[in-house]
Amino acid sequence: GEWKFDENGGTQVIDSSGNGHSGAVTGTATWSSDTPFGTGYSFSFDGSTYMNVGILPTITNGSFTYTAWVKTAATGIRTIIGGTASGFPQFRVEDTSNYISIIKECITAPGQSTKGVPVNTWTFVAARYDSVAGVFTYYINGASVTSITSSLSFIPGSSATIGQNSFCNGERFVGNID
Repeated sequence: GEWKFDENGGTQVIDSSGNGHSGAVTGTATWSSDTPFGTGYSFSFDGSTYMNVGILPTITNGSFTYTAWVKTAATGIRTIIGGTASGFPQFRVEDTSNYISIIKECITAPGQSTKGVPVNTWTFVAARYDSVAGVFTYYINGASVTSITSSLSFIPGSSATIGQNSFCNGERFVGNID
């Protein structure tokens, strides 16, 4: 899916990829003109708002890449893409250094990036999993910052969420995502 957050109103976010993963907002929908490029809109997450975008089958069937522009308002565990069940690969910013990571079943696995995301600064983050090589690679602002070999497998069937990890006590995002 691809969510641009340019709706600027309502309680739905549109999947512009054409794959039909538009999402329903839970909580107060707040769009912001604060964006990485100064045009369009981002979505402002207040720690209680998130969106459910349905089951993303390609994520659990092999290689995948997550990308997002984020502007965290604080350090801590902040889920960018989460899930509603165990075994879904969840993408988050975590700990006091705002490292990026993919987790499975509420634990950091295979590991964190070695560089963190600055607070209150728009940052492009990405995580790529190559299922053939068994390698996770984390990127910050386009630069590879960490590669980790791991043989994790993920379980299909969980709905994806933006801004919350429903399975691990919420772990909601605070800040903006674009």
